[in-house]
Amino acid sequence: MKDGERDVVWVELQKAAAMLDNELSARLDERVGMSSTEFQLLWYLANAVDRSLTMSEAAARLSMSPSGMTRLADRLVRRGWVERMTDAANRRFAIITLTAEGVTAARDGYRVARTARKQLFDARLTEDETRALGGIVGKLLGRIDLTDVTP
Repeated sequence: MKDGERDVVWVELQKAAAMLDNELSARLDERVGMSSTEFQLLWYLANAVDRSLTMSEAAARLSMSPSGMTRLADRLVRRGWVERMTDAANRRFAIITLTAEGVTAARDGYRVARTARKQLFDARLTEDETRALGGIVGKLLGRIDLTDVTP
């Protein structure tokens, strides 16, 4: 494959990701009053041990700067969806924890996100294409493909 072809794939991958995120954000905002970034943080917290993450863990998962994570957490604290506290074991770490209202918001957002996924993703890709894309995205994100690990 030539560089020009790779350039096109590279740009189209970025465009597809942006288009999906923009559409998801629009649907989430319209139906449950949150952005896709807010939903992603709620989703990560809902699936974390004790429904808590350090601010630095959350920032890493969302590929955000520390200041961006602080602004995001502040918005969610004001909405009553998360609580922020200092880690008792190490006061240098701030921890955010999902509240009961945050669990409800995460569930509401998940219903919207799942419908969007079915309409924008599942309806357009076969199972084989989805598996292949998952492997490609996983490789790009630096994950280890467990099917390639020998026992």
